[in-house]
Amino acid sequence: MTQQIQDHSTVARFDGSSPAEFTVAGSSPAKIAAIAHEFGYTLTKYELAFRGPSVLAFERDDRTEARHRAA
Repeated sequence: MTQQIQDHSTVARFDGSSPAEFTVAGSSPAKIAAIAHEFGYTLTKYELAFRGPSVLAFERDDRTEARHRAA
């Protein structure tokens, strides 16, 4: 799967609903967090696994500055 397709499916998960949770194996958690930030979400859980997948969870951030970022 190409990076562009992976990014598209990640973006689609930040559809304004909450929460959004990702199980990440081999992907960049930082990239997912950056996409979440741009779409007005905040990180609520990060379980780092040295062997196996890590888990990231995000909630919709309803503060004014987050809504402006997501617009």
